[in-house]
Amino acid sequence: MIVSISILTWNNIGNMKILFESLVEDLKEFDHDFYINICDNGSNDGTKEYLDKNNVFGKNIILNKNHGIGIAKNLLIEESMKNNSEYMFMFDNDVAIIPGSLNAMVEFMERNENVACFGQRIDNYSKDINDDKICKKFPNVEDLELVYNVKSGCGATRAWTHYAVYRNSIFGKGIGFEEGGPFGEAGYGFDDDDFGNSIVFAGYDIVCFDNIFCFHNINSSVEMLMENNKLHYKERETYFKNKWSLM
Repeated sequence: MIVSISILTWNNIGNMKILFESLVEDLKEFDHDFYINICDNGSNDGTKEYLDKNNVFGKNIILNKNHGIGIAKNLLIEESMKNNSEYMFMFDNDVAIIPGSLNAMVEFMERNENVACFGQRIDNYSKDINDDKICKKFPNVEDLELVYNVKSGCGATRAWTHYAVYRNSIFGKGIGFEEGGPFGEAGYGFDDDDFGNSIVFAGYDIVCFDNIFCFHNINSSVEMLMENNKLHYKERETYFKNKWSLM
């Protein structure tokens, strides 16, 4: 079995190093063949040079500017499909891998054929990597508290795109990230809600493990996006509500 591991990054080299190093360490015990594909969305903080030197496991997609989350993540999905991967992990650049999670998450997907997305609940995180609450070793799948099709945002079913694994076959059925309207440019908000709605609308389940705390320095990227793209948040919200008849 081949598994692709996809990372989207933008001007966050400090946290990117934490993620990449924790990922490489966990992959030493991974039971499957893998690629690491990373899309740099126009960083100017040394990220390209770091990736050129360190990511020898797959492809680095280097964009000349920030084209937005949807376009960049769809490029990662395309690369995963080229790898003939059965599953694709997707990580934001500001998390760290919980040891043992990669094997356990693939195991869960193997046993649950209708699940398209399996990931960590976004509410359970700490920005302090030394926080005692952060899980030091991923538990057995049987010990997870699972929640199906969690609602979030404007009544959307949200895909936990910061720390999740996907069944690659769903992408061959037209499921992907929205690139229309304000989603087709740099901005913040509703991209994962929209993606989640697409998955559930197609008849698949999204499952969250609800009792695990991970490192997720969420404000490092979200605050930067909000500061640089304040106008796009409302535009995205309106576009999203219209698309899913939520107005």
